[in-house]
Amino acid sequence: MFTMEGQSHEEAFWAREHAMSQRSGWADNGAPQLVENQEVFQLTQKTKLCFISLYMGNIKGVQRAADELINNIDAEKRSGNIAWSVTEEAKRQLVLTRYGIKVTDMANLEVFLRIPMQHICSAIRYEEDTNENMVVLETDDGAGKQFSYYVFQMPDQVSEMPGTNAEQFCSAINAAFDAVNSKAQLESASY
Repeated sequence: MFTMEGQSHEEAFWAREHAMSQRSGWADNGAPQLVENQEVFQLTQKTKLCFISLYMGNIKGVQRAADELINNIDAEKRSGNIAWSVTEEAKRQLVLTRYGIKVTDMANLEVFLRIPMQHICSAIRYEEDTNENMVVLETDDGAGKQFSYYVFQMPDQVSEMPGTNAEQFCSAINAAFDAVNSKAQLESASY
């Protein structure tokens, strides 16, 4: 495996991945294709993306389809397990790194939740009837038997278009999945 002087194998991989992401993307058949103006989740350095959210609650159980999950969230709201509305006390920072997601308070002093990347199944974005943009993080227990669903309201900044924060968060997670998947495929091909 190629390494530059003073770099570990991991650092060298991410440096190559970064160089490739600057000029090409991956087509469905695995061949490089030209990409213009695409935001790429940069895993080459100690990148972290921070998003402001309001924590609504979580539910556990079996894996659900997106429409079934939204109906289940509404039922959990009616039973009091997920908040109908939130206050400033529920404000959280979602920090996305190449290792996963960390949920902290706004001062980044207290960590409420850590989700390793390999346990994140999906991020589901939807809009409530009240025009609030929601994101649900679906995670598993590692064995795929028990699933947890963490529900966040993703408020936008005043100057942003509605849904921008939620859309950017889901796009960043998708890009992170793609980068981790590319790394795994490249590593398996090199052995």
